[in-house]
Parts: sequence; structure tokens; C-alpha cells
Amino acid sequence: MNLTPIAHSQKYLRERQGIWSWLTTTDHKRIAILYLVSVTAFFVIGGATTGLLRVESLQPGGEVLAPEDFDRLFTLHGLFLVFFFLLPSLTTVLGGFLLPIVVGAGNVAFPRLNLVGWYIFLAGGALLTWSTIHGAVDAGWTLSMPYSTDYSSGQLTGVILGILLAGVSVGLMGLNLVVTIHRRRATEVSWSEIPVFAWGQYASGLMLALLTPLLVAALLLLLRNNLGYPALTDGPVGDALLYKRLFWAYAHSAIHAPLLAGIGITTRLLTVFSGGVLHERRRVIVAIFAVALFGLLSSIGGLTTGAQGLYSSVISPLFALLIAVPCAVIIVQWLATLHHGSLRLTTPMLYAYGFLGLFTIGGASGLFLAVTPLGTHLQSTTFSMAHMHYFAVGGVLTAFLGGLHDRWPMITGRLYPELLARAVAVAVFLGFNMMFLPQFLLGYQGKPIRSHTYPAEFQVLEVFSSAGATILVASLFVPAVYLSWSFFWGPRATGDAWNG
Repeated sequence: MNLTPIAHSQKYLRERQGIWSWLTTTDHKRIAILYLVSVTAFFVIGGATTGLLRVESLQPGGEVLAPEDFDRLFTLHGLFLVFFFLLPSLTTVLGGFLLPIVVGAGNVAFPRLNLVGWYIFLAGGALLTWSTIHGAVDAGWTLSMPYSTDYSSGQLTGVILGILLAGVSVGLMGLNLVVTIHRRRATEVSWSEIPVFAWGQYASGLMLALLTPLLVAALLLLLRNNLGYPALTDGPVGDALLYKRLFWAYAHSAIHAPLLAGIGITTRLLTVFSGGVLHERRRVIVAIFAVALFGLLSSIGGLTTGAQGLYSSVISPLFALLIAVPCAVIIVQWLATLHHGSLRLTTPMLYAYGFLGLFTIGGASGLFLAVTPLGTHLQSTTFSMAHMHYFAVGGVLTAFLGGLHDRWPMITGRLYPELLARAVAVAVFLGFNMMFLPQFLLGYQGKPIRSHTYPAEFQVLEVFSSAGATILVASLFVPAVYLSWSFFWGPRATGDAWNG
């Protein structure tokens, strides 16, 4: 990957000064920094809800929060982490900053749209935060019927608008990156020379751009229904499952989009810090697009949610099983690359190892859910919740931190404390596994998601999971501190900090 030398890459920080220059900028690098600050702020809010939920889970009887407060926190946890971290982080921050550089473009294809997208994203987050302060909602992060009807407590309209704006923003960014690769890349960068990092961003952006209309349609129907014009519950064409089908048609597929960007980032990290050449590069690229294709086709499974026919019960498991094949191909090529390389245990490499481990566990656990007899038992239990966190959240989190640490010297021109960062990378991996491995066991024993109370025999595993959450939350706080220190006072970086 050819990246701009450090001496020139962070000139954008000094060219124009003042807050107004940042708020009106069309420089893709500055807008990526604005996204970084925004995504981090919303991630902190979502992470805070995680801590409160785990505190509540220390006692079987749920003695800290009232049931309705638990439901509100659970809803906010999902909304903030999915729509304001999981989906946007890799595309808007790392993709927005690095993609134009690696394909030789001076900027993204639509610079003003890039800035408008950030304002839309910020407005969505502000609406959701305002709704949280003024009552929140208890309908769950999917806002499914009937919890999201007139009987739902809280500021449902503000929440719907906030999620709608966030989804549109991410879709616009995905479209921007796809057009940038097609229309703005340098003439000397042929299709065969585009790095795997860029291919991951391309596939991710393409999925988000294609799927966003499904989310918009679902949320507009729900908004119309909530404003007193029934579109889902009353009348001759009323269908309470319509929203659920549209939403999961989006969610089933969109959950794979940030993962593709994470695969591109991790491929770069494993290749650079193993000192070798990516094994079977073309296979990895083909596998990335195979994951994207099967992910898009899995939206058919979302459209059949709630149906009881023979074909509808086969489609979703089939595509879930097919997705495992290209994922396995990618993992095998990574292992072959590591086998033939000379490994360096830098901070980005440790996060890449973390991605490899969490991605593998998440993919393997998904096979259990894809087999209908087991999936029927495990759906809506903490097993499926743990699978989603391993497959999507853990992968995106480690890829985001790995890519950010990898390119931090180029983004800021400064270094961070390497030994401390390595210790944090190990702690993040350990804390994440301590938090979610017990949830597989609890889910297999039938513990449902969003359970305010639980049988006393589950307490040991719940306490162990809460201990892991404590380690994870504390570990994620440390990078915010040392990277902020590095931004202002860290040692100057010269040349290529990683020789890669």
C-alpha cells in the first residue's frame, strides 16, 4: 500500500486554523478526523450503557435497575453501538482518510457531500442523545412491533429520526468511496494494483449504498405509523410484520459491510507486520466479494422473517452456511501469509491477531445458528447475542483500533507509547473473551436476550462475564488517554514508523 510520507500527510492539520475552518472543510482527512471524534463520543455513550447493564447482571434478581430502565438501557446500548459505531467507524474514519490516498486521488469524489454526510450523522446522534435525555425508548434496538407502537414509552419519534439520519449518512459515505475508486483514482493505479484495503472499503461501501434504501423505507413506515397515520397496524393493507421484514432485510446484510472493511484492514496489518507478501492475493479479493454477495442475498432471508413456508426456512440458513466458505478461504490465506513471514509483535499486529481470533470464533458459532434444529433453540438467547458480538462488534473494534494505531503516525505525525499500547491490545482481547464466552454457555442453557432477571445457577457465569466487561471497558479507556496525549505532546514520527 503506497501511503503519503509522514512529513507531508499531516500538513492538513496546519494549513488552516480555527474551528470554522474545520466546520466548513472539504478535505477528506479533516472530515475523517471529525468523524473520529464523533464516533468516539457516541461509542463512549454506548460503552457506558454496557457497564450499567453488566452491573445489573451481577445479581439474579436485578436489584439495581427497574425493569423498564433495564429495557431502555438495553435499547440505547444497541442503537448507539450499531448505528453510531459498528456501521460507520471503519468506512467514515479509516476509509474516508486513507482510501483517496491509497488510490492516488486528491480527495473523495464528492467532497461537499462528504461534509454534509458528517453533519447528517452528527444531527442523528444529537437526536438520539436528546431522546435519551428526555425519556429514551424501551422497544429494543431493532424497534420491532408491537414495542414500537403508540404503547412504547419515551421519545420514539426522535429515536427513529436519529437512526434514519445515521443510516443515510453511512450510505452516502459508502457511495462516495465507491465512486472515488471508479472515477478519481490515479491513471497509473489499475484495477489489478488496487490494494486489498481499498477492495475491502469498496465492497463495504457498495453494500451500504445498496442497502440503505431498505432501512429508509422501514423507518419511514414506522415513523408514519408512530405519527398517527397507520401504515403497519390498521387498514386493509396493514401488516405488522412489514417493518420487521424490511428492517432485517437491511440488518442481515449490513452487518457484513463493516466486516469487509475490517478484513481489508487486517489483511494489510498481517501482511506488513509479517514482512511478507499476501498469499494468494486474488483469492482474498474474490472471497471478499463472495462474502458481500452472499451477505446481500441474505437480505432475502430478512424479507421472509415471520414466514413459515418451506423455502423461507431454508434460504437464510443456506446463505449463512455459504458465507462461511469465503470467510474460511480468507483465514487460510492469512495463516499461510503468517507461516511464510517474519512476525513483528507491534500494537497493530496484536489487534490483527485479535481480529483473526474473534472473527474465527464468530464465524464458527454462526454455523450452529445456521443449522435449523440448533438455530431454533439458540435464536433469541445469549448465544446468538455472543455470536453477533464476536462476528461483528469484536471484529470491527479490533480492526478499528489496529488500523488507527497503524496509521496514527501518518495521521498526526506523532508516536504513542508502544509498550502501553501492546498491553492494552492484549487486555482488550482477554476482556472481550471473558465477557462473551460465558454467554455462549448461558445461551445454550436457554437464557434469553434482554433478560432483567435470571436463575441463581447462572450467577457464576454472569459475574465472570461482568468481570470481563470491566477489563474491556477499562482497557478501551486507556487508548483514548494516550492517543489524546500523543496528538498534542507525543514524540515526532519521521519516515515510515513501521517500514510498511
